[in-house]
Amino acid sequence: MNPAPTGDVTAQSEARQVAQLVKDAARKIKSDKGTLPRGLSAKDAAAFLERYYADAVEEDLLARTADDLAAGALAHLQAGARRKPHEHAIKVRSTSQSRAVVDIVAEDQPFLVDSVTGEILRRGYAVRFVVHPIIRVARTNSGSLKSVADQGEGVSESWMHFEVIGLDSPDDIEGLREGIESVLRDVTCAVTDWPAMRAQSGQIAAELRTDPPRGLGVAEVDETVEFLDWMADNHFTYLGYREYKLRKIRGRDHLEPVAGTGMGILRENQSRPTPRALPDAAARKAREKRLLILTKASSRATVHRTAYLDYVGVKTFNKKGDVIGERRFVGLLTSTAYRERVENIPVIGQKMTEVIRKAGYEPGSHTAKDLRDVIESFPRDELLQARVDQILPVALAVVRLPERRQTRLFLRRDDYGRFFSALVFLPRDRYSTPVRLKMIDLLMTELGGTSFEYSTQSSESPLARLEFVIRVPAEAAQEDLRPSGLPHCSARSSTRRAPGTTT
Repeated sequence: MNPAPTGDVTAQSEARQVAQLVKDAARKIKSDKGTLPRGLSAKDAAAFLERYYADAVEEDLLARTADDLAAGALAHLQAGARRKPHEHAIKVRSTSQSRAVVDIVAEDQPFLVDSVTGEILRRGYAVRFVVHPIIRVARTNSGSLKSVADQGEGVSESWMHFEVIGLDSPDDIEGLREGIESVLRDVTCAVTDWPAMRAQSGQIAAELRTDPPRGLGVAEVDETVEFLDWMADNHFTYLGYREYKLRKIRGRDHLEPVAGTGMGILRENQSRPTPRALPDAAARKAREKRLLILTKASSRATVHRTAYLDYVGVKTFNKKGDVIGERRFVGLLTSTAYRERVENIPVIGQKMTEVIRKAGYEPGSHTAKDLRDVIESFPRDELLQARVDQILPVALAVVRLPERRQTRLFLRRDDYGRFFSALVFLPRDRYSTPVRLKMIDLLMTELGGTSFEYSTQSSESPLARLEFVIRVPAEAAQEDLRPSGLPHCSARSSTRRAPGTTT
C-alpha cells in the first residue's frame, strides 16, 4: 500500500487537532453554567459551540486555545440571548488597544457577511478573524434564547463574529455599531423588496411593449425592453427603486420623489427628501428625449459589494411625447453580467454592431473580427455608459496599437461631470506596479480627483489594459445623483406590491 501524501497526512493531523480543540472548548462552556444565557441548558450551549465553529477556518482555530474558543462563543451567546423577530442583535466591544470584537445575530438572508465586511473595510479597519455559521435556534415569544433547535424546528439565524483591528476610541466603537446597524437595515430592505423590484422591472417592460411613448423609435423602445428583461434574468441585483416627477419650480427643473413608490434602499423614512433643483447640465439630460439612462450613482452600495451603484433609469413621457419623470432602479450588475459576451448583452451588443458598421469593415472580415475582439475586451461599465461615437475612435485606435508598441490614454468624462473614465493601453512588457502608480498620480493631479478606482487586464494579447475611474469634487461636477437622499431605508415594510399580488 502506498503511503498517503505528506499534505494529506498534515491535513488529517490538523483536522484531528481542531476536532479535539472544539471538543475541549465545548466541555469548558458546558461546565460554565453560571454565565450561560438564562433558560439555555449546558447541553444546548455545548451543541451551539460545536455548530458555531464547524465551518471556521482550521488555521484560525489552531491559533487559539480551547479557553479562547469557549470565551468567544459564550460572549456571542450572551450578545444574542434576546432577539425579537425582524430585529438584529449587535454588540461591538473593545478587547485591547485598537482591537474590537463585533458579534451579530440576524435572521438568515443573503448578503449579510459581505455587507458587514464591506462596512468594516470602508471605515479603514482590518478584519482578522471571521466566524459566520447559520444556526437554528428556538426562542420564546419575547425573543429570549430557549434552545439550539434540531433541523426543522425554530428559525435559522446568522451568527456573525468579526475580530477587527484599527478602532482607537469609544467613538470608533459606536460609529462602527451604528454603521453596521444601518447596513443590516439596508440588507433587509433590499432582500425583502427584491421580488417586487424585479416584478416592477417586468411590469415596465410590459407597458413599453403595449403602450410605447410617443415620438420614440421602435428600435429604442425594443432595446430598453430587452435590457429590462436581461436585468431580470439574473444579471442585476436589485437594491432600490423609486419613481420621480420632473417639475418646474420657480423656473428650475426638479426631480420630485413620488410618495409610496420607494422600495429596497430607496424606501421612504419619516422625513421626505426635499426636491433639489437640477443644475443646467443635469436638467438638459433630464429633458432629453431618450428612454433609457445607464450610468453610475454617486453612492457606493451598502449591500453585497461596496462598488458604486449601477443606475438604470427609464424616463416617462406624456401624450405629447415630453419627458415628465423617471422610474429609477439602483443595484449592482452580477458577476454573470460581466462574464457574458458583449454581443449577447442588450444595448452593448447593438453598440458593437453599430461601431463595426460605422467603421466600414466588411462583416466577417479579419479586420471586423479584430475590431470585435477589441470591443469585447473593453470594460462592461464603459460600454454601457459610453456612446457609439465615443467607443468608435477608441476601438479603431486600439486595433492598430499592437503593431506600433505605443502607450495610449483615452479619456471620457461622465455625462453628469461626476467622474472621468480613463482607459490606458500599453505594451504588456512595459506594465508594472510603479508604472501604474505613476499613472494614478498623474491622473489624480491633472483631473483634480478626490478618489479613484482601477482595474487591469493582461492576457495573451500584446497589450495590457488599465481602467481608471477618477472621481471629481461635487462642486466641479455640479450634480449629485445620490440614489436616495436618505441616510438609510426605513425599517417598516414597503407599501409597494409586486404586480398581481394582493394584501
